[in-house]
Amino acid sequence: MKKFLVLALAAISFCAVAAHAQVGPTTTVVPFNGQNNPCANPSIVKSHLLVNLTAGTAQLVAPVTGKKIHVCSLVATFAGTTPALTFLYGTQTTTACDTGAANLSGTFLPTSGTFVNMTAAEQGAIVLTPASQQLCALTAGSVQGVLLYVQM
Repeated sequence: MKKFLVLALAAISFCAVAAHAQVGPTTTVVPFNGQNNPCANPSIVKSHLLVNLTAGTAQLVAPVTGKKIHVCSLVATFAGTTPALTFLYGTQTTTACDTGAANLSGTFLPTSGTFVNMTAAEQGAIVLTPASQQLCALTAGSVQGVLLYVQM
């Protein structure tokens, strides 16, 4: 029992030290909290976008130089024969996300008439664009709902 207690105390001490350890000369490990997650931080203003998409690629959020788009939630209804939604990022030459487009997500394939509530809690964001990129959606069928995001 004594050996077990000594090992348990050593493990607790190691974990406590590791939680506050320095990584490199100036970087400190910061435990997750709502303050370093823009979607969970109540003092960061979120934007709401009414989404009414039909089949094709459409810009959801315009880019701002040097800023990323954090998608916090999507609450939507999907309709059509085979509804689908994929989040993309890219830039626009002629049409939305037609230059350098890349998928930010897999394809969501709910059945027609499905109500979907995607929320990023502790993860930070459902999807996150690189800086200075459009947020786009590639859809089949139709999608109607509300997108909540932060651009910073």
